[in-house]
Amino acid sequence: MIFRQKIYIFPLLGLLAFFAVKVKNQILQSIFYALLFTAFLLPLSGLWNSGISSQYIFAGSIPWSDAFLHHLNTMRFLFGGMMDQMGAIRPLAMTFNALVLLLTENNFLGLYALTTVLVALSVLLNLKQIGKYIGPAAAAVFVVIAYFYIRACIGSYMTEPLSFAIGMLGCYFLLNGIFETRKISIVLGFTALSLALNIRPGAMFV
Repeated sequence: MIFRQKIYIFPLLGLLAFFAVKVKNQILQSIFYALLFTAFLLPLSGLWNSGISSQYIFAGSIPWSDAFLHHLNTMRFLFGGMMDQMGAIRPLAMTFNALVLLLTENNFLGLYALTTVLVALSVLLNLKQIGKYIGPAAAAVFVVIAYFYIRACIGSYMTEPLSFAIGMLGCYFLLNGIFETRKISIVLGFTALSLALNIRPGAMFV
């Protein structure tokens, strides 16, 4: 649970992100990116191995409180029922979850893993862009802030992880559009950010 709860991993993440964009050797760069990707998986691994309960998680994996209502609405949608008010105001996340559960035969642990991978990849995409256009120091700060924001939500059945990943994708397109002067990328960036804000208003943090 160290990577989910402790603050003293801050320097380690910052150094990994800094050298991931600073070094020119492709093998070393791949190693740093792999370590950063693994760092995003560790909060999920710690949650499952500890079996800890929190506001939205019971016994490490079972949806609880608001997360339980999200899961209930997903099941209703998946099996032809009606969403309640909570599901109706955030239907995009419920629809995505239902699709993943349909394809994985109702394996919500697989859903947690998939959203965690999407979060990790979206942050690493931005790491590369920021390192290229602004510099390794800015990229390191960006990754640390993103990680400390989303790590508590990883492994929960809430809407934050998906909206965060889509918001990060929007950030990637905006950076590409601004620095490469590509209008289509800017349009895609604002579209992705708008989609993220419809999934979960908290994504405006991005």
